[in-house]
Amino acid sequence: MVMILTKWNAVAEWRRLMGPTDPEEAKLLSPDSIRAQFGISKLKNIVHGASNAYEAKEVVNRLFEDPEEI
Repeated sequence: MVMILTKWNAVAEWRRLMGPTDPEEAKLLSPDSIRAQFGISKLKNIVHGASNAYEAKEVVNRLFEDPEEI
């Protein structure tokens, strides 16, 4: 599933919900996060998100023909 989150501070908020990349670390530092609950390993951590707003915009532009119409 691909999602475009549109809200103020979306990247930071999504990263907080995802938790640390390593699910074992996520279980310690952010036990309610998506990765803590469903991640298997650093490579199979169940979810991905952009690191910053610039990266997010680049990915959206690659995946969607005209993201302004969404």
